Amino acid sequence: MARSHRKGKNSIIVEENATWSDRFFDVLQKRALLIFAVMAFFGMLVVLLMLNRSSTIIAESLALQQAEFYSQAMTRFRAFYASEIVARVADSRDVTVTHDYKATPLAIPIPPTMSLEMSEQLSDQIDARIYSDFPFPWRIQEGGIRDNFEQEALSFFRDSGDGNYFRFTYLSGEMVLRFAEPVILSKECVSCHNTHPQSPKKDWKAGDVRGVQEVFVPLEQESAGIRNLVMDSFSIMSVLGLFGLGFLAIVLSGLRRSVKKSKRLANQLQEKNEELEMALSQLQDAQAKLIIQEKMAHLGEVTAGIAHEIQNPLNFVNNFAEFSKEILDELKEELTTLKTQHDGVNQGGLAGIVDDLSTNVSKISEHGKRADGIVKGMLLHSRGVADDFAEMDINTLVRQFVQHAYHGMKAQDESLEVEIEESYQDDVGTVVIAQQDFGRAFLNIMNNALYAVHEKKTRATSPYEPSVQVKTMISGNSVEIRLKDNGDGIPEEIIEKIFQPFFTTKPTGQGTGLGLSICYDIIVQQHGGDIEVNTLPGEGTEFIISLPMK
Repeated sequence: MARSHRKGKNSIIVEENATWSDRFFDVLQKRALLIFAVMAFFGMLVVLLMLNRSSTIIAESLALQQAEFYSQAMTRFRAFYASEIVARVADSRDVTVTHDYKATPLAIPIPPTMSLEMSEQLSDQIDARIYSDFPFPWRIQEGGIRDNFEQEALSFFRDSGDGNYFRFTYLSGEMVLRFAEPVILSKECVSCHNTHPQSPKKDWKAGDVRGVQEVFVPLEQESAGIRNLVMDSFSIMSVLGLFGLGFLAIVLSGLRRSVKKSKRLANQLQEKNEELEMALSQLQDAQAKLIIQEKMAHLGEVTAGIAHEIQNPLNFVNNFAEFSKEILDELKEELTTLKTQHDGVNQGGLAGIVDDLSTNVSKISEHGKRADGIVKGMLLHSRGVADDFAEMDINTLVRQFVQHAYHGMKAQDESLEVEIEESYQDDVGTVVIAQQDFGRAFLNIMNNALYAVHEKKTRATSPYEPSVQVKTMISGNSVEIRLKDNGDGIPEEIIEKIFQPFFTTKPTGQGTGLGLSICYDIIVQQHGGDIEVNTLPGEGTEFIISLPMK
């Protein structure tokens, strides 16, 4: 399973994205007056439509009340006329009750004719009509069914026997209310309708629907009056609204100036706070670096003193080991000469002793050189933090270090054959670094990668092509340098120890254990960067070096 080990500083990136509500309130603040004006316009338009609709409803309601009152007045008058006047003269031979009362001397009109005549005299605008599906012969033209509404009204009353039936419709291009009520036969009228020689039907009973009384009420004049009243009210409301909008504009203008001033002051305060936070952060970083420098300087002094103290006797050990080897070589030559001169002498025991001494001296020299390497590494480690930072093209620098590392190891071991895949992002640009120290760190990691794939190639029993990938890229506010090999990887149990001083995975005599520790100090502490290690045991390792952009 892949493991990821990260060393370095943690950074927090805060992204401030304006939400839709922020954008909405920003637009509302900048265009408040326009928005209110548009809202007021549409509000007034809605009010106008509602008032127009209300005026229509009011006109219809008034027309309906007027028609109902008018129709009921005609009905009551007709009933009163039939019971109080016609009934009094019905048995008289001097007075005749007839529809043609104008052409008959000493005659009075029948109740329906009288009610229609009265309607004509009462109003010039409201018309009334009485019709039936069984009209008397002289009323076939005036009193018969003319249209669908009359037929529907008569059918309605024949089914229900009571109530009213009305409809708002256009007649001759004018909106009118057609209001109908049933004409119910009273007891006084049944005998007349059944006994009249010209009656079309002679089996009427009291309570039957004889016909329909319809009232026509025009709406145009009534609606116009109400509409004028509504428009007058709307005009007053509009003027008041404009005054209110003007006052609101003045208030919003003052508020906008206040908001702009407050926002400007807030921005200035925010800028000052950011400057103070930046100065504080820089001060804290400088303080941390000073503390690290002091600690490293003190540690360097101690380490250098110890290294120098060890270096002197170690030089004597190495020198005398080399000198002893030369003496032993001379002794072997003398023994060879002595053996040639004295063939009969058995010198096997002496030669064995010399060989043992040679082996011991070789071991002393080997471990002395390793100790010398450790001391030199300690001296290198104790150099402290360099100050020679400069702006460098990172792609050019990495490309040079890759070539140096490869050709350097190739010079030490001609059997080294590694495919190096390089990929450099064009717009990486420059990074402020200490070139010499960064080169030490990069070469150390690159050499480790070359060593890992070469060793795996040496031990491989199946086809294996060693390769190292080097890549540069931009990631956020950092430049990443990735070195990936297809070696054996790093075991899980030691992944946490690889940056500790004097820890190494190489065989004895081939590593000091200070390389990655020095890399950590240079990349993280000196440059403020980061080192991340991703490894998959048996498949390879990837080191990711992150350096802050300038």
